[in-house]
Order: sequence, then C-alpha cells, then structure tokens
Amino acid sequence: MNVRVLAAAGVGVVVLGCILASRDLASMVAAVSTLGWQGALGLVAWRTIPVGCCVLALWSILPRRDRATLLASLQSRVARDGVAALLPLLPAGGELIGARVLTLAGIGTTVAVAVQVVDLTLELIAQVGFSLVGVGAWLKILPVAAFGWWSVLAIALPVLMVVGLHLMQHPTIMQWLATTAQRLVKHRVSAPGLAAAIHDLYASRGRVAACLGLHFGGWIIGIGEAWFALLWMGHPLSLVSVLVLEAVVFAVKGAAFAVPWSVGIQEGGYLALGVALGLPADVAVTLALVKRLPDLVLGVPGLLWWQRVERRIGQRRERQIQAPTTRRERPHVLNQMLVTQSGDHAD
Repeated sequence: MNVRVLAAAGVGVVVLGCILASRDLASMVAAVSTLGWQGALGLVAWRTIPVGCCVLALWSILPRRDRATLLASLQSRVARDGVAALLPLLPAGGELIGARVLTLAGIGTTVAVAVQVVDLTLELIAQVGFSLVGVGAWLKILPVAAFGWWSVLAIALPVLMVVGLHLMQHPTIMQWLATTAQRLVKHRVSAPGLAAAIHDLYASRGRVAACLGLHFGGWIIGIGEAWFALLWMGHPLSLVSVLVLEAVVFAVKGAAFAVPWSVGIQEGGYLALGVALGLPADVAVTLALVKRLPDLVLGVPGLLWWQRVERRIGQRRERQIQAPTTRRERPHVLNQMLVTQSGDHAD
C-alpha cells in the first residue's frame, strides 16, 4: 500500500473519529441493540440479492466461446468484492483478482481482464442512472428551497463519473491495465490486445444491454438494505427518501474512491444527508456503520477464495516444472510446458 493510499486512509480515520466523538455513543449502541442479530442477518441476506445481480451481469458479458460456468462467475465476483472491500492494495485490484479467478476457469488472460473492465464500466454507467433517478426523487420530495450544495454534488458527480468512464478507454490507461494485469496475473497482456478485446465485448449489444440492466437492477434492489435497517432500528423512512439517501451517498463514495474502505466518507455522507431527510444524527451514523457489516461478512469468504485460487495456480505451476525422472523424457516435458504456456497466453 503506497504512501498516498495510507495518507488518504489516515485522513478518513481522522474524519471518522471526529464524527464519532461528536455523537452520543449510548444512543448509537441502543440503535444497534434494537436492530439485533436477526436484523443483522437480514441485512447480510439482503445484500446477496444485488450481489447475485452482479454475478449474472458478469456472466452475461462473457463471450459465448469463452463463457465460464455461472459458478466461476460467482467465484470471480466474490473474490473481486472481497479484495476491493477489505484489501484495497491498488486501484482496480479487486477487478484484476477477479480476472485471475476467471483464468482458472479456462478463459484467456486478456479476455478475462477485458471482461472485468467492461463489467466495471457498465456497473458505473448503471450507477450514473441510479444517481440521476435519486436526484429526480429528490426533486419530488424536497422543495426547491431545500436544494443547496448537495443538489449540485448529486448532479455533478454522475457527470464526472461519465468523464472518468471515457478516460478509462484512453491508451495510457489501457497500457497501465495491461502492465498491472501482467504483473499480477503472471501472463503476458498487451495494451493493443486488451483494447481489441474490450472493443469486441462492446460490439455485442445484447450482452451489453443485459449486463447494464442487471447492474441497474442491483442498484435499485440494494436500497432495500438501508430501508430495512432503518425500519428495524425504529426510524423508518419512505422508499423514495431511502432512494435519495443511497443514490447520493454512493455517488460521493464513488468520487472518493482513493480513500480505502471509504472510511469517514461513508459516515459523513449518511450523517449530512440523513439529517437533511429527517433522520436523527446518531441514527444516520449508526446506519453507515451497520452497512459495513455485509461488507465484512461477505468479503472474508472472498479473500479466502482468492487464497484458494492462488494455491491452485501455484500447484499447477509446480506440476508443470517438476523435473522428469529420465533424460529421455525431458524434451517431451519441455515441449508440453511451452504448449501450455502458449495456451495460457492466447486470447
């Protein structure tokens, strides 16, 4: 983890500390107690629904000739989310680990990385639509006089995200992705090959539409998590109000992607906007903290699965480099290794 990431995390921790110091901890503990373990399990269970939408979206964007099983898509997404949520080592680290898992299912390295890039891009486009729906809902439930810098932020952030999506296709970004993927996945990935693979994926409009629709559905379904949490804590909001809350907070978190775990950012967003929507400040901060529980519960299995994948890759390489027992067998084994490596590099 580099110095800038550590510095961003440090600032976030300071912000979080200031927020907690200004709140009534007894009131927050009471809200968590009202939620109970049944409510906590309910939040984790609900999170699996939008995650399932993301799994289907990843599976749908895979080329038919390289389409892995639905189980492989599940494993890739779970590992990706686990690394991104709990172990933010580098930008796009979760996506590259997800690509590494797909290669174990027989997908070429370049195609696996391209699938992750396209899936992430479509997920962000779906989030832009989700944010704009939230802004529209805000216009409906709040008077125009209530609009301040939050409204500007809610509209500006999706626009900035669209600009960022465009920049992701820049040759410099492609070269960085190819270099990082090659170092992490341990196979050759060229920038022109990666760009061509991404172009081929976008050429299938049906798969793109399916992936985009599933991601948008996942964003919409995801608001149920906050709605149920507030209901169980005894401070319910309408679905429209929760839609506004989630859309704007996730837009803020997306803009602050450089801060690991969105520490301080998530809590500050829920506090500021939650109060504007009528939530008690302590409940708003408690909601932000409670929503981290599914990240932890579902993220740990993702990290464990990633380690299992690494062991399997290591075992496969050990079998390939084992020395033959006789001198006559060595040319044959070396030829087999070269054929295997060529197959892995093929896109």
